[in-house]
Amino acid sequence: MSEDKPNKDSQDYIDSFDAMGRELPPAFPLSIRFGVVEDICIIDFIDLPSKNTKKVFYSVAITKDHAKKMMSALKKFVDSE
Repeated sequence: MSEDKPNKDSQDYIDSFDAMGRELPPAFPLSIRFGVVEDICIIDFIDLPSKNTKKVFYSVAITKDHAKKMMSALKKFVDSE
């Protein structure tokens, strides 16, 4: 008998992975910049090390599908008390 695999969008699927470690600790960007190229959104995380200096310390490219999932997760975060 074959075992059904969890849907890739389900929490069971996400929980089925072994614990993931972080290579870097979480960072708190002082600014975020968004750029859109065709069907990809590029998110730049920006630090302001001095009054006249802005530095992109990390960038992430996401698809529209990733953006929708991110919006849903952020809405849950914002709406929670």
